[in-house]
Amino acid sequence: MKQWQGDFDQHSLYQLEHWFPPSEVLLFDIETTGFSPKNTMLYLIGYCFYQNGGWKYQMLFNDDGRSEYQILDTFLHTISSYRILIHYNGDGFDLPYLIEKCSQYERLGLPLSGRERLTSMESVDLYKIIRPYRKGLNLPDLKLTSVEASMHLKRTDPFSGGELIRVYRDYLQHPRTVSEEQLRLHNYEDIAAMIPMLQLLHFQVLSMQHYKITNIEQTQQNIRLLLHLECPLPLPYNHVTPVLEFQADQEQAVAVIPVLQGEMKHFLADWKNYYYLPVEDRVIHKSVAAYVDPAHREKATRQNCFLKKEGRFLPCPKGLPCPDIHLFQREYKDALQFADLASIKTDWPGFWMEYLKYGII
Repeated sequence: MKQWQGDFDQHSLYQLEHWFPPSEVLLFDIETTGFSPKNTMLYLIGYCFYQNGGWKYQMLFNDDGRSEYQILDTFLHTISSYRILIHYNGDGFDLPYLIEKCSQYERLGLPLSGRERLTSMESVDLYKIIRPYRKGLNLPDLKLTSVEASMHLKRTDPFSGGELIRVYRDYLQHPRTVSEEQLRLHNYEDIAAMIPMLQLLHFQVLSMQHYKITNIEQTQQNIRLLLHLECPLPLPYNHVTPVLEFQADQEQAVAVIPVLQGEMKHFLADWKNYYYLPVEDRVIHKSVAAYVDPAHREKATRQNCFLKKEGRFLPCPKGLPCPDIHLFQREYKDALQFADLASIKTDWPGFWMEYLKYGII
């Protein structure tokens, strides 16, 4: 096994302390010769941590093709000093791969120190954090290289992880300094990029509502909510849904909610207690239907048992709790529901905080 270690030339925490104690965090990335741990090899683990006012890194390299157990055991011993593992798509690949490798060695009678620690640590996947926002990020995909490029993180490494598999196999046959440096550089840049990528944690300000509504503006056409975010977003976010358009950049955001003018229908849940009057296009309760000519009435259905209302309406996000507000629709089968604007305290930030909770993503 060969080891490399050193200091990064960047010291910023990128407000990591807003989410976790920096001393408890370890960032990591692995390199393997394939996807399946059953028939491939772990050949490099890189990780970094914050200590004494700066970021430090360590890399464990399987330089002879026989050091997999050693680098795995060394890594597991290292993480015993930390509580949180941060990675990019590690829940989908890195962690399952390492856990299966541990199981393989244990079945061979080679127990690994700290394997339980690996499965019990808090796992923070930056990929999972931004995945709910992918539609508003204006990215071709959420691959690591795409996210790095959007954050203007430049790489000098020309290889993909897949391309380096051949480089590593050639290196085992004919060890060369140039090949070793290519393998080292790729992982080094992966873990170096993860430090500024900690800013992706800040997208949690949207899901966890770490923001304040600073102003509420109303016009005939819409309602505009101005927001201040507790942490700046590293990427512009612009998401349009049927209920609002949400734009965020750095620490500022605005939500524009359309207001619709016209006629809506409130469909009654107890439709079996009503009769429908086709000529008048309205319903009456069965208690008074006896006074209407049977030829001019029919039993109501779910589709025609409604009350009409003319007014100004607000589209409601799915799941928004409105226990004291009648909800309206254009037609029975429409999924989008509306609230009568007159029944809402539009100057109350508490309502809009609840609205945004269901409407931003």
